[in-house]
Amino acid sequence: MHSIHPIIGSLIRRGLWPVGELNPLSVEVVQSVAPGEDRLCLSAPENFRTVKSEAELGVPEFWKKYGALSELDSARALIIGDFGLGSDAPIVIDSDFRIQDPRVMRLAWGVFEGGAKTCWVTFFERLSEFAAFLETHLRPNA
Repeated sequence: MHSIHPIIGSLIRRGLWPVGELNPLSVEVVQSVAPGEDRLCLSAPENFRTVKSEAELGVPEFWKKYGALSELDSARALIIGDFGLGSDAPIVIDSDFRIQDPRVMRLAWGVFEGGAKTCWVTFFERLSEFAAFLETHLRPNA
């Protein structure tokens, strides 16, 4: 299991880290930050894994063909969620905690430079901005 980034730890303690397929974010809210997606599914911290480990042990064929692995450091890119079953669009942060407020990236699908079908795009410039987004749109669990 990977260490939990302090910003994510704070969200979890305050009940602002919805895990799994069911969460209270509306389609409109999700699409405001991720056009074409309709839900945000965050992983439980015990299920965080790096892109490298997922590419080696998960579904290697997918990652080789669509993972845009040359665009990030797969050993440090920690998968913290995705956009639901079938989205094939993981959400990652840099797992090097020396970076206090890492960028949040997502795998986007489309037609990109050179004919690529996927590329890593910035989801939020900083993890603290993602945290503020969740705080704005979620209420703490009762």
